Amino acid sequence: MRKKIMFKKALGLWVILFLYSAYGFANESVTVEISRHNVQMNESFQITFTAVGAVGTPDFKPLSQDFEILSQAQSNQVSIINRQYTSQMVWRLELMPKHTGTLTVPAINFGNTSSTAAQIAVTAEVPASSTTTEKAKDLFLEVDAEPKNPYVQSQVIYTLRLFHAVDIANASLTDLNLAQGDAIVQRLGEDINYKTQRDNKAYRVIERKYAIFPQKSGALHIDPLILQAQLLDNNRYPRSAFDSFFTQQTGTTKKILSNPIDLTVQPIPSEFSGTQWLPAKQIVLQEEWSTNPPQFEVGKPITRTITLNANGLTAGQLPILVSNNYYPADLKSYPDQTQPTEQMTSSGAISARQEKTAIIPTKAGQYVLPAISVSWWNTNTNTMEVATLPEQTIKVAPSATAPEPQPVQTTAPVTASTPPVVNNATTPAPVVAAPAPAMTVEHSMFWQWVSAGLAVGWLLTIMAWIWVHYQARQIKQLVKNNRQNPLQHLQQACMANDAIQAKSALLEWAKMQWASRPPVSLGDIGVRCGEPVLQEIQTLNRLLYSQQTQDWQGNTLWSAIQAYLATQVQQRKSKANVEPLEPLFKL
Repeated sequence: MRKKIMFKKALGLWVILFLYSAYGFANESVTVEISRHNVQMNESFQITFTAVGAVGTPDFKPLSQDFEILSQAQSNQVSIINRQYTSQMVWRLELMPKHTGTLTVPAINFGNTSSTAAQIAVTAEVPASSTTTEKAKDLFLEVDAEPKNPYVQSQVIYTLRLFHAVDIANASLTDLNLAQGDAIVQRLGEDINYKTQRDNKAYRVIERKYAIFPQKSGALHIDPLILQAQLLDNNRYPRSAFDSFFTQQTGTTKKILSNPIDLTVQPIPSEFSGTQWLPAKQIVLQEEWSTNPPQFEVGKPITRTITLNANGLTAGQLPILVSNNYYPADLKSYPDQTQPTEQMTSSGAISARQEKTAIIPTKAGQYVLPAISVSWWNTNTNTMEVATLPEQTIKVAPSATAPEPQPVQTTAPVTASTPPVVNNATTPAPVVAAPAPAMTVEHSMFWQWVSAGLAVGWLLTIMAWIWVHYQARQIKQLVKNNRQNPLQHLQQACMANDAIQAKSALLEWAKMQWASRPPVSLGDIGVRCGEPVLQEIQTLNRLLYSQQTQDWQGNTLWSAIQAYLATQVQQRKSKANVEPLEPLFKL
């Protein structure tokens, strides 16, 4: 009997484990991530395989055809969330290409599941004749910027590489400094670590990238970066991480400089005829409807989503896609809050602007939705292109449910009753006062509520008036207290309708307002401030780049800035705090 009970328990436990395994590992997948897609010969890169579910043991032999496997690490993580059993296995490999060309990282089999193939471009090693004397040393910096002749407000990728053949400590690096020109700089992604060889010498490399957005045409000079670090002798000092806690590591402190870089920023080309200057690598315009295909019916809402994706622009540079009077009057439109997104990846800025609009037809018929076009400048081909959503003709059907007929209310006629006859004599009926109408009490209560509402409304109006005047005094004091505050310059420029000075003052104010991550353009300022500043700045941008600045009226922009400042009065600071430069090295 006891053996039978034990057998049932073991069988039940086995069934539970089987169900958990079947439930948890039903979805098996393997993803691949490559640290760098462009490498040189004698340079290493990392590839990471992440497997979810009960996959088999991987076979990395196919990699040996084109790559040398330098190292391999494996980690495992198991979790149970809401009875969902998840197992995640990660393999990290460091590879080095065996030859140049476009090499394929083949699909790797993980039992019954396989990863996807990927490609990398391998170029020849930089020849010794093109290297500087610094490259023969144990530590040097290499910088590069592309393109060398960018357009105004277009993206320049600035790449910094630190080569070191020895261990270093206490490293510090100066920030980018523009000695000539006007530009805004943003950090791109995280640092990348890899190995390479130069002149038959092995180096470890730390790579960092920045995005530079020139704000005016002309010369742009980037000063050399200065690195100061302590060189450690690997033979003299302990290699054990445990021993390093008790041994003071001292070595030679060295200061090195990178090369300066000079760029020539081009103005907006005369071939560009768009309303807003958009220099980008790629721009794509897309639309979606809440139902596919869209069906239009009177009284039935439908949502239209228009998305503009851009490679090489920030979210603040993207234009408004749909104007207020775009839809016909019989198509009631209710726009949702705009959703701009932005990512600073290792390849540059990738942004998107999404506009959602709920449309409710009020009348059956046929309507035309005009085409939506965005003109932009392709920085790869140096040509103007137009992203377009074609014109659409839609048909709105009558409502499927007709309104039900309402019953007609009738009132019986009032007739005089015959007075009673008593003893063959007519007795006059007693006079009775007519009852008050049933609505009299409700009517009285209604006006009492109206009176109370008016009283509350007057009270709220007085409080709002006091608050608005208080906020206005606070903003006025904010501008008055600091003579060098760009807000004062902005107010003067707006009152004088000087669009060029207003742009300059806005950028200076933005650098103070967001010191740790300054906006790269006027449009970026508008995105951070929101409406109504965004709309006014986009109007200013269109006039600036269409050379029609004399038609600009600055009072509306200043009013929008005042409205924004009114919401920020409690968080204002007399001086912006500047975040320190993140450490270049993780030692």
